[in-house]
Order: sequence, then C-alpha cells, then structure tokens
Amino acid sequence: MRRTTAKASGATGRTRDAFGAWWDISEFRGTSHGFDVILGWPSGKRRGTGGCGRPRVVLTKPLVEHLERFRMNPGKADLPLGWSAIRRIREKLDHHIRKDIRRWWESRGKDLAALSGFKFAKKHGKSPQAAHRTVRILLENRHKQKMWWTSPDVLAVLASERPDAEVAAALGVNPNSLRRLRSACRRMGLGSVAPRQTPKLWWKAPEVQAVLSSGKKYRDMAAALGIGMGALNSIIRQSRHAGLGPARRYQHWWKTPEVQAVLKSGKQYREMAR
Repeated sequence: MRRTTAKASGATGRTRDAFGAWWDISEFRGTSHGFDVILGWPSGKRRGTGGCGRPRVVLTKPLVEHLERFRMNPGKADLPLGWSAIRRIREKLDHHIRKDIRRWWESRGKDLAALSGFKFAKKHGKSPQAAHRTVRILLENRHKQKMWWTSPDVLAVLASERPDAEVAAALGVNPNSLRRLRSACRRMGLGSVAPRQTPKLWWKAPEVQAVLSSGKKYRDMAAALGIGMGALNSIIRQSRHAGLGPARRYQHWWKTPEVQAVLKSGKQYREMAR
C-alpha cells in the first residue's frame, strides 16, 4: 500500500476496505497515526454524475480501528476529514454516542443491580451519581409500563383505606406520588378511587402531633407519617405557628458531648451521618 504524508490527487491503484470490497483509489490523505485516509470509488461502478458520484472515504481496516478507539469521543480522532464526512462514516459503522452509552450501562446491568453506587463507580470508573441515576432509569422505570397505574390491581390498592405509607410501599412509589396518581385516576374515571384521604388540617390530629413531638429524626418522622421531607417541614412550621409545637430543637445541638464524640470517632462521614 502506498504511503504518503501529503495529498496525491492523481494517485491510482486499488485497495480493499475492511468489509472486503474493492475500491479504485483517487486520493491519499496523510495522518499522524501511521496510516493514510484513502478516497476513491467502488471498483467497477460508473463515476461522477449519474454514477457513484464524487470520491468517498474508503473504510480501510486501520481507519475503522482508529474510529473505534475514539467511538465515544470522535472529536479527538484527528483525521483530515470534515465533520460531515466523519458523521457519515460513523453512521455506516453504527457509532452513536447515546446508544453506545446505553449499551455500555445495559451490558453491566448485573453489577448495577448487585453493587452499591460507590462500589460500581470504583469498579467501572464512573461517578456514584451516574450509577444511582442509571439504576433508576434502567432497573426501576424499565419494569413499569406506560399507564401501569390503570391496571385493576393498582386501582384496588389506590382505593384502599390503608395509610399512604403502606400504599406507596405496596406500589413501589414515593408517597408524594400517590396524590398525582389518584388525581389522574379520578380525571379518567377509573375505579372507585376516593378523594385525598388526609383532611386539610390533618396535622392537628393527636397521633400526628405525637409523632412530631417524639424527638425522632426528621426522616424517621416522615417515614412514619408517609410523607416527604418537604411536607414534614411544612407541617412542623404550621404546627409551631398554631402554637401546637413541636418545640424548636437545640440551636447548637452539634455542641453536645454525644455529637462531639461521634465527630471525633474517626469514622467515615457516611457512618457519622447515620
């Protein structure tokens, strides 16, 4: 194969591409990667207008291997070609960044399901945030079909008189999503889904006030009431404004000996936070 570091528009000869097809050579374009980019026409076909048109890039084996190395970052391939030509070549080779990224994650689905986000990130060189986000997309949403909440089984659970926390756990959704699902069911006239079960001032009920005054951690209170952290902060603020409590927690709680002992324990931050 002829090698050159400059264009040779008058070059002639034949070459075979990575798929076994023969091409008539029209031009060599040198690269710094140890191979030339070759332009030409398919052998035996009419050239120019009415035929196979202008010379095209020949997908030689070195070029295909080079593009495979830069499959996820084609901008760094450093080839003597315009972006439109590179894009056409990538389409022929079935290179597609979004599809390739999805295939990469799907091929590691077992590790996503079995490992924590931090362990997956350490093993595969990704961030824990990317791992957590992909788990939600691939492993959780995949199993929920569109309009899944319209099935008779789900409607029966939504219409039950069970606490929202139990209903959310049974359906595998966040408690805050129940209101949206029930509203959508009522708009579509599905089942006998009752209106929102909690009254307007439900937080004034003695059992709710007992939870708010229990001194538990806020996330434990939210789980006990079947609400999110934002809703918990809202009802605590309303309850205090109404004079019901709970009392404000010690402003400098982190100065207590118990907290200081945890901070000085030398444990990992995640363990301290728990």
